[in-house]
Amino acid sequence: MKLVIHGKNIEITDSIREYVHQKIEKAVNHFQNITNEVDVHLSVAKNPRINLRQAAEVTIYANKNVIRAEESSENLYTSIDLVTDKIANQLRKYKERIQNKKTSNPIEERIVDTATVVNDLIGTRTPELPEEVVRFL
Repeated sequence: MKLVIHGKNIEITDSIREYVHQKIEKAVNHFQNITNEVDVHLSVAKNPRINLRQAAEVTIYANKNVIRAEESSENLYTSIDLVTDKIANQLRKYKERIQNKKTSNPIEERIVDTATVVNDLIGTRTPELPEEVVRFL
């Protein structure tokens, strides 16, 4: 699995890189066979009006599909924790969807007994119309 970490308005230190690697590795551990590449984008908003300044975005390329999650908070490490939880849930759902498609049951053919099918539903009765028709307005 290839892990790429990008930073916008932030310097990626060794401690941040190690923390991201540890969290992503833990989240993607059970899905190693379907993940090809993981891109992590960490950013800090310089606008003072934005409360949730620290953002983490994870994009996983898995078997010609893209799985993406994004979270923001006031702390970068909290954002990383939230986004790894979200991406782990999405990967679990994706893997379950793949397994359900592989194990879906084919349509069973049913043989209908021809002796139980009645050809004539009316039988010996004759169709009758009512004597008087009432119309409501």
